[in-house]
Amino acid sequence: MAKNLEELSVSVSPHRQKIISLLSAKKWFRSTDFEIQKKLFTLPIDFDGYLTDLADRKDEYGGLMVNKLQEALVGNYGVLSIFEVMSIQNAHTFTYEYTSWKFGKDRGYRGLILFEEEGKIKYFLLRKTDKFAISETIYETVGTFVSHGNTKMDVPSEVKYQINKELGMKDVEIKRFIDLGKIAIDPVLANSTPTLYAAVIDLPGDNDLEDIRKKIYKTKPISFNVVVEPIEKIWEYVEKTDESYFLACVARLASMGIIET
Repeated sequence: MAKNLEELSVSVSPHRQKIISLLSAKKWFRSTDFEIQKKLFTLPIDFDGYLTDLADRKDEYGGLMVNKLQEALVGNYGVLSIFEVMSIQNAHTFTYEYTSWKFGKDRGYRGLILFEEEGKIKYFLLRKTDKFAISETIYETVGTFVSHGNTKMDVPSEVKYQINKELGMKDVEIKRFIDLGKIAIDPVLANSTPTLYAAVIDLPGDNDLEDIRKKIYKTKPISFNVVVEPIEKIWEYVEKTDESYFLACVARLASMGIIET
């Protein structure tokens, strides 16, 4: 059984050895108890994104010195990292914490599917589904988290895969992919900054469009249905939709002149 980082690094993958090296250069990490260090480096491989983000953290933030990682509470999808920090101004010591997705802070994407006819955007698509965490039914954008090892995330390809697999729209081609940047969902308590997008595809025929609207989809753990509305109604949905991804997508599309205000 490993008794220090040097011994532990021998038994892990080359990529994780690199993360150990990067983290070992951090003063706060060297001050972290070895049991917590070992806990981190024996996490399953799909937590490498979280560990890479951890290695990018600084020793000081806005007048706070990071002393050490006090605890890491691990779930199936993420980690609650609890740090001991100290105020540089008055030497007061306390804790700061945030949650992280195991895949890393920028491994997700969410966005709008837009239907185009004769060069003009005519409709938009949202999912309507129950959300376990907030115990509510909401309208939401289309997206997910991606865990393809350490490769760069190809968002257009991932979106096309989602449209084909989850929405059952086979052989769909994305005519225009619009990168809408990133969004910091809750920078106080979470480090997640997923990518926002809009994907423009051809408007299906009337019968196909009606089938899309009527179908109950069971391609995710919680079933959902789809709303397809004329683009003129998008501002009605801004008034009644609370999902931050949708609101951010609409704001950026409007600022770019792609949808009318």
